[in-house]
Amino acid sequence: MRSFRFGIAAPPLGSIDWLAFARAAESAGISTLLLPDHVDEKPAPFAALGAAAAATSALRIGTLVLGNDFRHPVEVAREIASLDRISDGRVELGIGTGWQTSDYLAMGTAASSPSSRIGRLREAVTILDSLLTGGKTSFSGAYYNVLLHDPIPTTVQQPRPPILVGGGGRRILRVAASLADIVNINFTLSSGRLDLGALRSGSTAATRSRVALLREAAGERFASIELSTTVYWFAVTGRRNEFLSRLERDTGVPAILLSESPHVLVGTEQELVETLERRRETLGISYVVFFSAHPRDVAGLVNALHGK
Repeated sequence: MRSFRFGIAAPPLGSIDWLAFARAAESAGISTLLLPDHVDEKPAPFAALGAAAAATSALRIGTLVLGNDFRHPVEVAREIASLDRISDGRVELGIGTGWQTSDYLAMGTAASSPSSRIGRLREAVTILDSLLTGGKTSFSGAYYNVLLHDPIPTTVQQPRPPILVGGGGRRILRVAASLADIVNINFTLSSGRLDLGALRSGSTAATRSRVALLREAAGERFASIELSTTVYWFAVTGRRNEFLSRLERDTGVPAILLSESPHVLVGTEQELVETLERRRETLGISYVVFFSAHPRDVAGLVNALHGK
């Protein structure tokens, strides 16, 4: 089994001192500071990650995840390679199709069909892999054409920074199985918003099915893939049932489903340690990302599982 490592996603920029947050994440033993990619109050990823890298010495930085529909892969490769040089080899590239309806509306464009978005993502990751390994790239596909692009900055990490693909649908998981180094297993987000259907798709049973699909699709390379998931609801508390009951009222998802979802982590510190160890044993998930937390809130848990 892989050793545990932990990531944390940043809250809205107006609610924190960004550089202090990055330093706190490093001090807490967190592996990676990650940024989503939505048109909202969270930091725009590339500038913020560069600043975080300059303010720390060991903290990894990454995206969770870039919306592929909103940037050309040549642009993304240049940004990621530059960040890898600036950070001395501490960057991870997380990428997905783009899914949130409000992002498309903000940019005045319509989301294409899921099959088109996934086809575009497959081509983009193929191009990114080629560009980030340092070779000249000639690619002609249904969505992108890159003709003998000059080499971008050489990355510190060799052969390139790790690529994470995030998603929960069968088609995107098949893309991840064939191309990604890390897979962040998420909800099914086909509706374009985090609605009741999406939340219900985050059960343990659904996650187990996604892992089985990845295993089948990846074949021999499955052993080299790091499995990740995002914890959206987190609390260290001795009143677990009370917290889950409130969450049931807020989300409409039955507490029995929430209690075992890989996207929920609630209980005493010892209970949380046991839960994560059980999830790693049964699902293979070793890379845990906290979405709604401050580094100080997860420091004890991270320390308890350090090196395990």
